[in-house]
Amino acid sequence: MRKVLPYSIVLAITCVVFALCLHFSRLVNESVPELHLSIKSFTTTAIELRSRSDSNANYRGEPTKLVLTTSQFFSNMIFPIKSKENLTQIRLDFDNENNTVMIQRAYLVRKLRGHRDTLQVWHGADFSELFHLTNDLNIETKNGSFIQFKCGETDPYIEFNSKLRTMYEDHLNASSSKNWLTWLMALLLTLTVMMMFKSLFTSDADDKIRRTIQDGKILTVSFFFILFAVFFNNEWNLIPDIANKENRKLASKPELTASRFFEYPELYTTYTKDNYSFRNLFAYVHAYVKAKVFHVSPLPDDVIIGKKNWFFDNEINVIKDFRNLQSINPDLLSVSTQILMQRKNWLENRHIKFYILIPPNKNRVYPELMPDAFTQTKNIGVNYLDLLGKHLLLNSNVRIIDPTNALVVAKKKQDVYYSTDTHWNLYGGFIGYRVLIDQMKKDFPLLKPVEENEFNFGSFFNSEGDLAKMCGLQYDFKRKEYTLTFKDTSKHLKNPESSAIDLHYVNTNRVDSSNLKLVMFRDSYANYLIPYLNLHFNEANYIWSYEFLDRVIEREHPDVVIFESLQRFMTYALTMPNSDNVVNDPLKN
Repeated sequence: MRKVLPYSIVLAITCVVFALCLHFSRLVNESVPELHLSIKSFTTTAIELRSRSDSNANYRGEPTKLVLTTSQFFSNMIFPIKSKENLTQIRLDFDNENNTVMIQRAYLVRKLRGHRDTLQVWHGADFSELFHLTNDLNIETKNGSFIQFKCGETDPYIEFNSKLRTMYEDHLNASSSKNWLTWLMALLLTLTVMMMFKSLFTSDADDKIRRTIQDGKILTVSFFFILFAVFFNNEWNLIPDIANKENRKLASKPELTASRFFEYPELYTTYTKDNYSFRNLFAYVHAYVKAKVFHVSPLPDDVIIGKKNWFFDNEINVIKDFRNLQSINPDLLSVSTQILMQRKNWLENRHIKFYILIPPNKNRVYPELMPDAFTQTKNIGVNYLDLLGKHLLLNSNVRIIDPTNALVVAKKKQDVYYSTDTHWNLYGGFIGYRVLIDQMKKDFPLLKPVEENEFNFGSFFNSEGDLAKMCGLQYDFKRKEYTLTFKDTSKHLKNPESSAIDLHYVNTNRVDSSNLKLVMFRDSYANYLIPYLNLHFNEANYIWSYEFLDRVIEREHPDVVIFESLQRFMTYALTMPNSDNVVNDPLKN
């Protein structure tokens, strides 16, 4: 009978430990599905995914909101679904704006690390199978490649039907191994814990605890406690971490299944590395010390920190161009030349002038601020911008406008690029505009370029530098923003209100009488050109795309077409094939 009480205590403690381990196992193995949408939008659009609580479209809690940044590329937008019940309560809002949204595909996956467990994929028109209800949306195009919506101005949204939940539940029913694996994991953890503390259940436990402390073995117990403390803080956020500043999706929690039983520790380790408590704080301190104390990049594969704390892109082709290490590819030169000549000839047959502007990479303008390790070579390779410019000069009637020299001269007055960003600033954009408009004036004498002395300059600092953001240091390395305002208050610059794919302007505040119409194909660098170009063109369309959209040109009948591409993307931008209408021009002489 004297042993019954100790055994009962041990059994009670074992049951408590098992219950805790079972809860731990369920938390670790909790599976959360996600809805992934690959979307291409034609304006900057806020898309919200919400849980609908009743037929009146009221919502529980704060809705998840993701902003679709404009781009000429499709991008994955990931919307987390917190429970399977919410799979029948999804509503996708497109904001109250007159937007166009193109959806290439949608797919439902389980949130697994290692290999993706995709339940279903919908391509293009198949995506409409998920719709239960649409409001103020017009489907403009629906085919096997994409579905395109025109959003109205009165609460445009999509409500999903029950197919998502049905597919998810079918998948759950097929996963019969989940429960017994969770219990097995809890049992193994319980045995491990009880073995670690078995000495506490002997008659001389007090003496053993004393000797453990004296021998320093308490450190082992403390380490074990810290590990569990970190886990519990992850789950309940008792002590919050600083905000995550990384522009990427962190690793998802893996699911324990029979097929992944042996690889599960590795998968969970990967998840833990991305999600342990105070990770963001430690990462920030690491980045701050490396950048501020040692003057090196915390992300050397992506970002270079040069002299005077200037940040540069470490993309391989950017570095090869800077160091003159690009190999000569005759086929690439030939293809680019042929494509550009086709465009120029097609436009000339319609009496439209064509200009190609290539803003240079930042390190081309500021080579002296690159680290000394990035030496520039001779007689090994080439800078592709220089090479293509010479090739076109010798083999075609096409010319590239390269504002590098003008920017190098202007930087002696003030910065023409942001120190913490890949882009040129508003002053650099002005220099690029002047080089471009001076070329255009040869064809259109009525154009009257704006002079630099017509502006008052101002500046302020913000935390918008994209390279500094990649390192999580945008608040420590500020971006200097220039403002330019006309001294003549009757004139003003109108900056783009958004980075939309398609911007249309009808300009009444022009500085000359040229009365021209413009279509421009461009990237983000053109945002710093648009305020100046609008001073001259009666009407202007700025399209964020590297495609030569001849159907848009035929619709708009412009006097001028400008093609702008950052040097970093020019190889891709200048090799996008032309349509059959351009290649086989019906107006060809």
